[in-house]
Amino acid sequence: MNAQVVAERARERMLSAEIAAVLQVELASVDAVGVTAPRRRSAWLAAAVVVLGTAIACGVAWLQQRDARLAQEPEPQPSSREWLGKQPQDAEVPPLPSLLLSSLFVSSVVEPVVLPGEGPIRGLAHVDGLVWLARGDALLAFDPASGKVVRQRSLPAGLLGLAADERFLYVLEKDAVTLFDPLALEPMRSLPLPEHEADGPARAICCRGDQVCVAFGRRIVAIDRRSGEVHELPPGPTGMQWLACDGKALWGGEERRIVKLADAGGARPMEAMDLPRTMTVQRGAGVFVGDQLLGAFDFTDGAGAPQHVAGYVRLDAMIAAPEECLSIKIHADQQGVKYEVGPKPIRQLARVQLELQRIVQDPRSMIPGPNGKRVLIPIVLQAYPGVRVEDLAAAWDVALAVGFEQVYCPQVEVARRRAASAKGK
Repeated sequence: MNAQVVAERARERMLSAEIAAVLQVELASVDAVGVTAPRRRSAWLAAAVVVLGTAIACGVAWLQQRDARLAQEPEPQPSSREWLGKQPQDAEVPPLPSLLLSSLFVSSVVEPVVLPGEGPIRGLAHVDGLVWLARGDALLAFDPASGKVVRQRSLPAGLLGLAADERFLYVLEKDAVTLFDPLALEPMRSLPLPEHEADGPARAICCRGDQVCVAFGRRIVAIDRRSGEVHELPPGPTGMQWLACDGKALWGGEERRIVKLADAGGARPMEAMDLPRTMTVQRGAGVFVGDQLLGAFDFTDGAGAPQHVAGYVRLDAMIAAPEECLSIKIHADQQGVKYEVGPKPIRQLARVQLELQRIVQDPRSMIPGPNGKRVLIPIVLQAYPGVRVEDLAAAWDVALAVGFEQVYCPQVEVARRRAASAKGK
């Protein structure tokens, strides 16, 4: 609780004490009035005392409620830049956590999940308590708790992706989405895909409410499963390999990261998590099992050898980042600090400021924002090993000074989150 709130509460209590003193004087005056005083004056004084007492009681109750409310309200959190200013300025900027496979994927027993079957991963879906896995040439249904396979059949021809709602399996094909009965495993009907030759082949599918969402490159459409009507959704990142839905938001995967998709406007922050640098996903699939995201990935390691991993993704490792941004990378070497503003290398911070001023004046730097307004593209700062806190803070201040309103640094967000978690323990 800050000093201003404490002073305000003290003034309120002092006022309450003064009112109580006035009330005592009034009561003494009433006692001093003789029985010979006119009845009219006695009645007026009694009424005044009752009204004053009621007002004081209400005021005291209001103060008590306000004190309780203020005690429950959390302290206002400082901005990321303010938090950075309170850190040791000569300290090195903490790196992002290294996302190794053992920490990226965990199950309830802190071990990677072993999926049944063999061959490449082609799709995941969850319906009626079972996880359906398209792998190799087989379509398998297994219990996610035990891993036991309870159903198996040959994979539908032309399958490009797999999804499910509460009743049906949805198989993504080249030009249509086919609904399957999960009990009979027979096709029920098809939903034609919209024209997409200019956007590339269909790559990913998931279900969200009454909609079937399909990605073609960056383009994402929502198809009403009853009417077949098509709605365009905000574009996603490039290289979408799979889609999943947590009941509201869409999630997707690329070769190098997992992304929670922004639902409107490119300027809104979205959540993302980079995969290990030694991991390049060739094929992937994801599905929400309850509130957990089960992922399965075929990838090549740093030596080029094929690998496979599956497990529950740690969503607490997701980092907020803007969908469209201007990247500023900060390096430290023997010559001092070096900056990369987009692809342009710059040595002096003063020249960084000139470059940012040029970008601010370029109409192409404006992107769609909330409520249909155009806003300036956000900046994402990334500090490499050896960069000090004061160097990062100086670049941050330059970006704000020239007019950029949205500045992000994933390393600062992770450090703040860890500090808050440690403080709460």
